[in-house]
Amino acid sequence: MIRAEAGAAVSKFLSVSFLDLMSHFCDTDIIAPCSEAKCELREEEWNAIPEWFAEEMISFGLPTFDEVGGMPFIRKKIAQLVKIAKAEDEIQLDLVSELILFLIGINCGALAWKDDKGVEHTPEEPIDYPDREALFESLGFDDEDLDDAEYIEEQKALFDSFYTLMRINEYEDGYVFFDMDYESLLEDNIPDGIRMLYTAFGDYDKEWHKRPWTDIGEEVPPAVICELDGVEIDGINFGGLNGMRAEKIRQFQDNLLKDLKHDNPGDLPDDDDLPF
Repeated sequence: MIRAEAGAAVSKFLSVSFLDLMSHFCDTDIIAPCSEAKCELREEEWNAIPEWFAEEMISFGLPTFDEVGGMPFIRKKIAQLVKIAKAEDEIQLDLVSELILFLIGINCGALAWKDDKGVEHTPEEPIDYPDREALFESLGFDDEDLDDAEYIEEQKALFDSFYTLMRINEYEDGYVFFDMDYESLLEDNIPDGIRMLYTAFGDYDKEWHKRPWTDIGEEVPPAVICELDGVEIDGINFGGLNGMRAEKIRQFQDNLLKDLKHDNPGDLPDDDDLPF
């Protein structure tokens, strides 16, 4: 299952609804499940992902993939998502997979398909999900103490389909992603986004940033290696990677305070109120 922020019940719905969507546009039966994030991909598995589907779903994010494998890489990562969604246990996605899942989620509303009777369907229609009530119970929607009926119905409606669940993540943190770090990859291109994240945060090491490629048995693109090595060289020249990160945070704080003072000279926040 694709691990979701709000727990195993949401992870299961996310994976089932994603597989339901994908089944209308490719032969998901060809793609075998994997038991961990590191997935071996057969050629027929990633070839099962139609190029038109990948191109339409990634749409405005396409240029960000130019230096890291292009369309073949995108199709492989979508196949990897299918393999993970079929897994029995929850599996945390790498950053690029999160980005691709997000892009498919917000773009799939434009898709439609016809069933064997010629009836047209859209991705926001409720899917057949037998564990829906158990899901609502796990999220507390059936708590008798909740008296905001309109809010409860709005939240329940998010769990109609993959599209309805993902739509909230287009505007704010929803039930799926732990954070929005993947958005950094859209700023310019993926190597630049990885450089920014590796420079700013010590939570993820160099190997973690290589995972989008190593998890599917691909060589890490030279552009990504160059950016990761560049950050480490900058850290060495500074006197240490963690020290460099701390200095950049301090500079960010100073610049933010200057902006606040310029915009609201009589209303500076206390240190405890600063957003970092």
